[in-house]
Amino acid sequence: MPKTCVLIVLDGLGDRSHAAFGHKTPLQAAETPCLDRLATMGGTGLFHADKVGRPLPSENAHFTIFGSPKNEFPGRGYLEALGCDIPIGENDVAVLTHFICVLETLDRQLTLKYDRICGTGEEIDALYDAASEFESEGITFKLHRTGRMFSVLTMHGDVSPYFTDSNPMLEGRFISQIRPLEKYANDPATIRSAKALGEYIEWTYHQLNKVPQNELRIKQKLPPINGIVTQRAGRWVPHTSMRGRYGLTGLSVASGPSTRAGRLSGHGFQQVKDTRDPGRDLAGRLAIAQESLDNYNFIHVHSKAPDKAGTTRTPAQRSASSSPLTGDWPTPSNRCSRTKTFSWSSWATTPPLPAVA
Repeated sequence: MPKTCVLIVLDGLGDRSHAAFGHKTPLQAAETPCLDRLATMGGTGLFHADKVGRPLPSENAHFTIFGSPKNEFPGRGYLEALGCDIPIGENDVAVLTHFICVLETLDRQLTLKYDRICGTGEEIDALYDAASEFESEGITFKLHRTGRMFSVLTMHGDVSPYFTDSNPMLEGRFISQIRPLEKYANDPATIRSAKALGEYIEWTYHQLNKVPQNELRIKQKLPPINGIVTQRAGRWVPHTSMRGRYGLTGLSVASGPSTRAGRLSGHGFQQVKDTRDPGRDLAGRLAIAQESLDNYNFIHVHSKAPDKAGTTRTPAQRSASSSPLTGDWPTPSNRCSRTKTFSWSSWATTPPLPAVA
């Protein structure tokens, strides 16, 4: 009976087929000697985190792979807050946010101009100062910086996480109006939370437009960083750990806060950094896994490099970038009796709804 399972997740490696590769995916067109070698060392197969053919966001798929039922998933926002050590109570709500550039139409509706936008350190500091705290409907909002443009917004009070996203995902679309999910359409806390969050987004738009650094950007003919969008709200949910449910001890070796779903499952967590050399990064993570074989029953090794390449690079570049991840890895120790490699790629959009500015 194997003692330890090492799960290597190359997040987003699945991708899509492209005519340039004879309708193969970038992975199928890439050189993959190590993956080929791993396939000969043990069993291979497909893992469906949900219904066959239904793609899931990375955090949901990880949560299922770790053996947790869907009804215990707390939402990406909560996982991000947990992973970034942001103080959050059991009844609070956490929402993913990031700064954007928006345009106001003649009928005073906001549209997404640039979803990804850069700013100087001074500009970014000023943005956070302008949007850091807000209160409406008895709900207090606090913005917690997790990256340059990215953050977690926490909501405190009589709040609910069951509302829609404001991020339309596609440039040129209206910033979506926040509404209660259908199941919670008549829930007072959800109605209040959706209304207050919409007011925060509108307030932030006016606050950011008054920031001197944005006024200077406009004079320099640069797009202002004058909006914020929200998505993937979450709140604490009672959860049974992997040890409590299966009697297994787990370890996650990863860089991103969202992959810290393992922490919720009672895993240990080894924080690592991403560099410009994903192959070397992965080799280092595998070395950590090999050193940890005697202490854990389940070791999760994660790379988000394929997912990043999938959103920023051409198909040819994505195929080329697969090779460092799938080419020359060190062969796992024979003591690691089972090594599994899964990958997935998922995306989804929802119809945008206009928001009154």
